[in-house]
Amino acid sequence: MSLIRLTNSKCYWSEQFRVHQIADVMTFKTFSKFKCFLHFADNADCTNDRLYKLRMFVNLLRSKFSSIPLEENLSIDEQIVPFKGHHSLKQCLPKKPHKWGYKVFVLCGVSGYAYDMEVYSGKQDNLLREGEMDCGASGNVVVRLSRCIPDNENFKVFFDNYFNSPDLQATLAKRGILSVGTVRTNKLPNFPLPSDAELKKHGRGAHAEKVAFAGNVKMSVVRWFDNRPVTLCQLLCAPSLWEMSGDGTKPRKKKYSFHAHKLFQSTTNTWAVLICLINLLGSIGAKFVQRNCTTESSRPHCCHFVSAVQCQ
Repeated sequence: MSLIRLTNSKCYWSEQFRVHQIADVMTFKTFSKFKCFLHFADNADCTNDRLYKLRMFVNLLRSKFSSIPLEENLSIDEQIVPFKGHHSLKQCLPKKPHKWGYKVFVLCGVSGYAYDMEVYSGKQDNLLREGEMDCGASGNVVVRLSRCIPDNENFKVFFDNYFNSPDLQATLAKRGILSVGTVRTNKLPNFPLPSDAELKKHGRGAHAEKVAFAGNVKMSVVRWFDNRPVTLCQLLCAPSLWEMSGDGTKPRKKKYSFHAHKLFQSTTNTWAVLICLINLLGSIGAKFVQRNCTTESSRPHCCHFVSAVQCQ
């Protein structure tokens, strides 16, 4: 039924739309009884878990998903299981294709296969094991879903600004897991990045890059202006993604090139490639903000994240 979708369950047994793979196995009356009395938990064993009726089934699915070997490039994001009925777990995400339904956090590979998932059921999900760093409610989702990723085996994880923070990327880096993700500027307090007005003044393609430390982990923070400012925090490659080309004899005709291979040579077929190519390489012909490329001034400014990400 999930492969051949019809408007009503009865249609699978109707003369006009009959599906023999289903209708020849059992009658519609038998199917209705199975559907009515299907339970995965004993109602007498009710707990505070809002998913207790499906917890056993969800755990079984997760164990089967995780039995498949992981791909090198992984992504964590949220998905919506469409549902418009009445239920306390129903969420609304206006920017999703299906706005109403159950929210599920999923760890997927490049192929689209889901290796792990977590059905959102409220604050009760925000639990960590001993020794795991608290990275906030959204960041802890990545911490939990990344438990199945082996340490120090060169896996790459990608996520968006809903999850990302310097503390989260530092936590993954200590396990030997590289990560890339957009980040919200309010998670980088006191960090010397140009404001939206400054980038907009220089036009599309304006950018700035800084090197930062979070928990003794070095990371690169790049902020550029496309249709709007975008901030990217990553650990996959060294800083200095941008550099000046040309002989420098004619300042007005200097060209700037983006060395994409430094970032993309190990992250092909990931959403990060699409984001960066569209937003960065899409600005060909635009004026870039020139960064001093002489001697000591060519080095990106270094800042230190100390708990609240204070810069020195």
